[in-house]
Amino acid sequence: MTEREEKLLNKLERLSEEHRMLQQTLTDAIQPHMRDLLAQERRADQIVQAVKKGHAKSPGYMPRVEEGYWPTLRKLVAEAVYSIYNEHHRPTRDRREVVPLILDRVEEMRRTGQWPQGWRTPGKDSIVRRLNETADVRHYPGGETATVCIQAGCYLPNPRRFEEPTASEIQGLAKNWIKVNYP
Repeated sequence: MTEREEKLLNKLERLSEEHRMLQQTLTDAIQPHMRDLLAQERRADQIVQAVKKGHAKSPGYMPRVEEGYWPTLRKLVAEAVYSIYNEHHRPTRDRREVVPLILDRVEEMRRTGQWPQGWRTPGKDSIVRRLNETADVRHYPGGETATVCIQAGCYLPNPRRFEEPTASEIQGLAKNWIKVNYP
């Protein structure tokens, strides 16, 4: 390689790096604005649909929080379901059953410095929504959820995450729970 080719190659590498940095800067700057524009577009579409049909489904709302907040909360909720199963060998009786467990765990994590300072304590509704999400494949890229919902408000650990005989035990418990409550 000649000296001239080497200089051109170095210059091209610098330009490529500058281009990548500019792209990242633009992406970081534009993303919040694009999110707002998409939300406004959804609201406008909803108004149009409401006028046409006479009703409309209310849009979903996901508060903006620091990255990692929702997955961490979802993980804590799944751990609470596992805890109830391990301690009582039954599913959760009610979605609200996990709320005090989560609030206690968050407070413990805050005391030990494991809960980031900028993160707020989750509310009851946020915890219940995350509980629903633990049984929703959209929140698990591999398609294997942390929990399974066996009836409204009743959750068990996902048996696919266990080896035998525990997996069969959880499946049997789910079947019996449904038979007892829905004869």
